[in-house]
Amino acid sequence: MPQPPRTSYGRIFRSNGRPSVIGHRGLGSGIRDGHTENTLPSIRAATEAGADWVEIDIRRTTDDRLVLHHDSMIEGQVIAELDADSPNLQRLATFEEFLAGVPAHLGLDIEIKPDLADADKPESTVDLMVDVLNAHSPSNPIVFTSFDTGSLQRVRSHLPQAAIGFLTWARYPLEFAVITAAQLEAEAVCVHVSSLGTPHSSSIKRQEIGRALGTCKQLNIDLMVWGAKPDDVPRLLEQGVDALTVDHVQETRRLIDTHPAAR
Repeated sequence: MPQPPRTSYGRIFRSNGRPSVIGHRGLGSGIRDGHTENTLPSIRAATEAGADWVEIDIRRTTDDRLVLHHDSMIEGQVIAELDADSPNLQRLATFEEFLAGVPAHLGLDIEIKPDLADADKPESTVDLMVDVLNAHSPSNPIVFTSFDTGSLQRVRSHLPQAAIGFLTWARYPLEFAVITAAQLEAEAVCVHVSSLGTPHSSSIKRQEIGRALGTCKQLNIDLMVWGAKPDDVPRLLEQGVDALTVDHVQETRRLIDTHPAAR
């Protein structure tokens, strides 16, 4: 796979100076406008609604294939303990099918979902992913994200020029997220909307968040926020976020395109 230029000293999410819209699992989580998450129809619908990027989740199967699915289980069974051709998995897109069908211009946020099987199998989820990428050589902009720092480090061991993003969960302190992203030399830190406070946050909390935001800018680390609703978008744009991973793609696109802070 040809390795894209390293973006550590540039921006990955800013499009013409504006923050990017990332479709969460395609057009959005669950079923949105009749499209099921983590499917090609949902991804194409997100593109039509104005997404610059889409986020997908990849998981391993017991026969070392990768499928698109958020949760570790499906209909009460662990995905990593099922063959890719088992009845419960046949309706899921494989990673190969996704790469073959995704629009070439669309940015890809590939969230790596490691499994306990990675602890005792010779190849990890990341290893399997890299094998598929090498076979398909996609031209899309790509950032690899994960809650698991080990997976991100393994991506870098395979693909030194790859862009990575450290992903955190709800109410994770922003300053800790930025510190970890900096230690990983990550291009992005990807936090839940709750990590950026609320309009009712204390002055001390706002100062802590402001200091962390300033450090992101100083280190050229892009800030991606997930879990935001349309009502949150104006405040987040004023805080200077670089990308929003959302379930409301079209509305978020409109809010970004019309908000003065995003210009």
